[in-house]
Amino acid sequence: MSCVQGHFHSKFKIEYWANPDALFFAMQVGCLIQQTNMAFTYSKNFKTKFIMGCGMIIDSTPRLMPMVLNKEGKWIGKLV
Repeated sequence: MSCVQGHFHSKFKIEYWANPDALFFAMQVGCLIQQTNMAFTYSKNFKTKFIMGCGMIIDSTPRLMPMVLNKEGKWIGKLV
């Protein structure tokens, strides 16, 4: 079966696979937190950056929606 995982800090992707009966997907969506907030100082030495984004499934098709950020890393209220 297809699946969606939310709040994955460093992954933002869709993968597909199939068997003889159907096509399936796995969607991992970004988190909705700013890595620069004080609560996340533990991540200052991480090699990967947190990804801000969300996902939608429209007519059984998964779609990734990156969140547009300003230079300070804050969401400006727009999705791509």
